[in-house]
Amino acid sequence: MLHRGLYEGLPYLYLAAGIVCALLVNSTLITIASLLLILAGVAVLIMRYRFRSEQKRLRREVSDELHFAADHYDALVQANRERVLRSISDRRKQAVAAFPVEDKRGSVIAFDRRNGERRNAFA
Repeated sequence: MLHRGLYEGLPYLYLAAGIVCALLVNSTLITIASLLLILAGVAVLIMRYRFRSEQKRLRREVSDELHFAADHYDALVQANRERVLRSISDRRKQAVAAFPVEDKRGSVIAFDRRNGERRNAFA
């Protein structure tokens, strides 16, 4: 693996070598080779720029999605907590409303009698 400084400097080295060769040597073959070297340097710089800008965009999108998901998760937890508390409260109200149990004549039904009737009702 190349050292980071060398890796980052390679396209500029391609450009410099291509320009120097094109200016110092008066040969058609060397001029073509130097133009290809300059094009290679420019191509590498463009590819790196596009890749890095794409990475920044993706990181920003992922960060936004994570923030949205975290906010959405907190809202879901809060809604679920409220739903559970409401259901507990509703069950307590129903339980309080169910006692004391009275029969059709208005007399209070004893607990043992209620259990027996409940068992018989499901049998």
